[in-house]
Amino acid sequence: MILTRILWPQLSLTGGLLKTLYNTPCMLLVSCKRTVAEQLGIPEPPKGPKRPFWSFMMSHKQDIQTRFPKLSYPGSLFLNLKYRDFMFAASTKWNTLPDKEKNMYHKQAKVLEDQYQSELSKWEKNMRLIGREDLIHNHQQWVQLKASTTPNNGSTEVQVKPTAPKPAKAAVSSDTNKRFRRIVIIKRT
Repeated sequence: MILTRILWPQLSLTGGLLKTLYNTPCMLLVSCKRTVAEQLGIPEPPKGPKRPFWSFMMSHKQDIQTRFPKLSYPGSLFLNLKYRDFMFAASTKWNTLPDKEKNMYHKQAKVLEDQYQSELSKWEKNMRLIGREDLIHNHQQWVQLKASTTPNNGSTEVQVKPTAPKPAKAAVSSDTNKRFRRIVIIKRT
């Protein structure tokens, strides 16, 4: 996904590959992205580190799968609850976890963050050597966008920015003749 956003200018230049992207299933899309990256000779940027809660979830999932190997997903352990209910139960378990155990996951996340930063600096250095500083800029924009849409580490509250009043909504209605369209302005109350 990140590679597509970074390589979008190159994808538009490849013409034939871009045309085949629209009518292919998702799995073929992934292989096509890899083909474009391989053709351009550009390594993918490193993936971001896991958050402490995600590390907790993965260790919890592995425990369940070792105890019950025939389960398709962890939610079926709890009386065939839906996966959403399993996630709710796991998040309440995380919230009631003692600080001593939470610190273990926070330390693990800190180590993963340090590894990510070192891999990212190596990737940026490699991109500068190749002469593709535009990809570094695109990657930094993507990381900033992702950081602005996710809540802070460890917080359960999402900061909501005040929004301006929404403008009037334009609805398009068509007559029997599809060449002519009327635009109707609907005012919000």
